[in-house]
Amino acid sequence: MLSLGNYLTDGQRLLRVASRLDAGRGHTLIALEDCVTLELRPCTQSELAAMELRAVLTADAVELAAGKIAQLHQTDCALAMLDAEAG
Repeated sequence: MLSLGNYLTDGQRLLRVASRLDAGRGHTLIALEDCVTLELRPCTQSELAAMELRAVLTADAVELAAGKIAQLHQTDCALAMLDAEAG
C-alpha cells in the first residue's frame, strides 16, 4: 500500500505516495502528495496509521481527483461571480 506512486484516501483527500526516505534506526518517512493542492507532507509510520488511509485503484484515483478539481473550479467561479456583483 505504501509503494511509490500508490494512491491513498482518508475519505476526504486523494493522496499519492511521492517518496520514501530511510530516516535511520529502522524509521522510514513517507512523503504524501495531496493530488489537488500538490502539497507534500512527510509522515512517520505511526502518523500514517492514525490517518486511517485506504488504498485507491489508479483508475478510481483519476476519477476522484477530477471530481475534486471540478468542485474547486465551481467554487472559484461562484466566488468570482459574487465579486463581480459586489463590485
